[in-house]
Amino acid sequence: MLTFAAVMTEQKFFEWVTPMVQAHVELTEQLTVKDKSFRILYISRRSCKRQGMRFTMRGIDDDGNVANFVETEQICLFEDGKQTSFVQIRGSIPVFWSSPVTMKYAPKVYQAGDVERDVAAFQKHAYELMSLYGRVLFVNLIDKKKEQLKLGEAMAKTVADAATKDSHILAAVRLVWFDFHRECRNMKWGNLEKLIKQVDDDFLDHGYFCKSADGTVVNKQSGVVRTNCMDNLDRTNVVQSLFGRRSLMLQLNETEALQGNVLNSPFEDFERTFKRVWGNNADAISLFYAGTGALKTDFTRTGKRTKKGALMDGYNSCMRYIKNNFMDGYRQDVLDLLLGRFTVSRSKPSPFQTQGETLESVLTKIMGVVVAFFLVETYRSGGQNYMFERLFRSVLLTLLICVGVFSVLVKKGNSLGQKLVRLPKLRPQDGCMTTWKR
Repeated sequence: MLTFAAVMTEQKFFEWVTPMVQAHVELTEQLTVKDKSFRILYISRRSCKRQGMRFTMRGIDDDGNVANFVETEQICLFEDGKQTSFVQIRGSIPVFWSSPVTMKYAPKVYQAGDVERDVAAFQKHAYELMSLYGRVLFVNLIDKKKEQLKLGEAMAKTVADAATKDSHILAAVRLVWFDFHRECRNMKWGNLEKLIKQVDDDFLDHGYFCKSADGTVVNKQSGVVRTNCMDNLDRTNVVQSLFGRRSLMLQLNETEALQGNVLNSPFEDFERTFKRVWGNNADAISLFYAGTGALKTDFTRTGKRTKKGALMDGYNSCMRYIKNNFMDGYRQDVLDLLLGRFTVSRSKPSPFQTQGETLESVLTKIMGVVVAFFLVETYRSGGQNYMFERLFRSVLLTLLICVGVFSVLVKKGNSLGQKLVRLPKLRPQDGCMTTWKR
């Protein structure tokens, strides 16, 4: 039995296949800050390892790969030929955890609870990052309450235990936990300056890459900031845009701008383009992982929250709910098959064989209920008189029942919700471990 990837290699198809990267790439127009003229190239590359969708692929695996790992490079191309670059990364919380969909709006979080396994996987993850980037500053943005608190504590313990066991990790890895929602509630975005102050020494020490016009490498970036929230999308993108702006001010030698408002620079034309590009980057990465554009992009694009942005967040949240519960399982299967993580075997039954209740069967039953109510009401009315009124009553009564059941599922989720959602069928064990602890 050969995987798709193995067949491609064995038959030397790679000689005919164009290598591809899942990424967001954008090159800005010519920008000017004082006497400096330049363009900025953004490349956000998504790792092919532990690829998956928002609720079907979380956390870390035994090889140290994390879900939704993205490397974002911000390259400044000066008109005189000089080039500078700043790299930062994002990735799922590096412990074993999952949050499989059950139609509950915020699915329950499950943790493996195996400390030794968490530490072993994290060590591999840390060494991979250290070999690629040097020192690593982990910035954790999740809440310090409820399920996120437990997950954050597990991450902190894992990092601390790994550092205790390994002097290299102790010397090169640092963790900062900043409760984004608590600090920024009620539009207090200025509190993000607290985070900047916590990480600024490491951030400045990491530096950035610089190559002069004659091709001489003047400086190399010696470390990286690794940011995460629960999904590594909305909160993460807001914070990464702050780091990106701060690095650009250093590259432009505008040190005075570093002392001002962390949410803006004094250069209006530059700010307009910078915020637009980071908003585009947020939407692209979110589309890859969650199926919709990002939330909070009105803040990323304008520096403030707006009513239109809040309405757009509501729309995207609804679309995420639908896609995450009823479509992402199929998309996960496509990725697993494409990347060779599932081996097709003729001797085994099809993993797509329908078992138990499905959304389609439930919708069919609901239609049956509508018809039944309609027939009963029509019979009681003595024929076709008031047929439209009877049909309206039948549909209304059915809708009320459905809304009641749906509201319970959204609020709590239960065994019925687990049957209705579309979970991955090829490798469900990768991201849907409900047997783990809560």
